[in-house]
This record gives sequence, C-alpha cells and structure tokens, in this order.
Amino acid sequence: LPSDVKLFIGDSVEILPRLLNEFKPELVFHDNGHDYRTVKKNLEQCKEFDIKYVIVHDSNIPDVNKAIRDSDYQQIEYFKDREGMSLLKLKKGKERREL
Repeated sequence: LPSDVKLFIGDSVEILPRLLNEFKPELVFHDNGHDYRTVKKNLEQCKEFDIKYVIVHDSNIPDVNKAIRDSDYQQIEYFKDREGMSLLKLKKGKERREL
C-alpha cells in the first residue's frame, strides 16, 4: 500500500467510531455490511459524530434500503446506474446538540 493509505480490517460496528473520531470526516462512504443491523448501526454511529452526508452503496438491497428508511438520514439522490448508490443527508433537527 502507498504510505498515505491506511487499511483497517474488522467489523465496521467496532471500527467505525474510532475512525470517525480520529479522522473527523465530513462525508462517509458506506460499502461494507449489507445486513439491516450493520447498516442501521453504522448510520447511527455517523449521526453520533454529526456526519451530515453518507453515501451508501448497494442501497437497492432490501435490508440496506430498510435501514436507510429507518434511520435519521434522508435519501437526497439515488444513482440507479451505480448499482443502487444513494446520497443521504442527516435530517434537519437530528444533528447532535452540544451542551
């Protein structure tokens, strides 16, 4: 791997919070677990870190699509020709509040 690339292997539910805390991204690209539990939990974790935008690949898979619908993100764009890629935005009023 190039020196500026880091590879993380493991369960995204365990790894994602550490990565979000370390890198503080503005956007997350999700293309890992395609089951409802994993996608729903990863979207909850993104919300906890106030990630405004998430791109979800394979959002045409029923479990993935249901997790999106049940989340605090709204689908603002769907790219059918990109194997069901969706651009999600954190719903207004669902942002994390600082005390």
